[in-house]
Amino acid sequence: MYMGLARLPKMTDYWSKNPLYSNKVSCKMSRNRFELLVRVLHFNDNEIIDKNDRLGKLSRLLENLTNKFKEVYVPEKSVCIDETLVLFRGRLFRQYIKNKRFKFGIKLYKLCCKDGYTYDIKVYCGKDKNSEKPATVSTVLSLMEPLLDHGRILYTDNYYTSVALAHELQKGWLF
Repeated sequence: MYMGLARLPKMTDYWSKNPLYSNKVSCKMSRNRFELLVRVLHFNDNEIIDKNDRLGKLSRLLENLTNKFKEVYVPEKSVCIDETLVLFRGRLFRQYIKNKRFKFGIKLYKLCCKDGYTYDIKVYCGKDKNSEKPATVSTVLSLMEPLLDHGRILYTDNYYTSVALAHELQKGWLF
């Protein structure tokens, strides 16, 4: 977590003897130990991973994380859905959005509350061929599912706005 807050140009700079890069990481853990832990870090058993799941090894971690998000916080009446791009240089399901700070990355759909709390996350893994509904409608409905029938106010941008979505949300008593 500290490395996320105190960013240095290279990973090895956290263990540098240069006083310019002085920090608390090198006295807590050796570089070799850190690299070993990163190399063997697993979130899922390779034997039970669904081969059709594009998130594969991360799906269980993401599911547990979002369940905790929902468990510890009850959202207010107003909620918002928007997409965000997380910097990623890999090849699996990289997206390009020209008006974002990072042009390439993993696209996340987030359901957030007024105070900025992320209540739910959905990772975009490519086009869903099984859904009869438009992608934006199915995304909004899957994120809003636990909050339907509670009279919430949903704010979206024009990317999600459609007549089909309005009809679906009207069935769930959303404004």
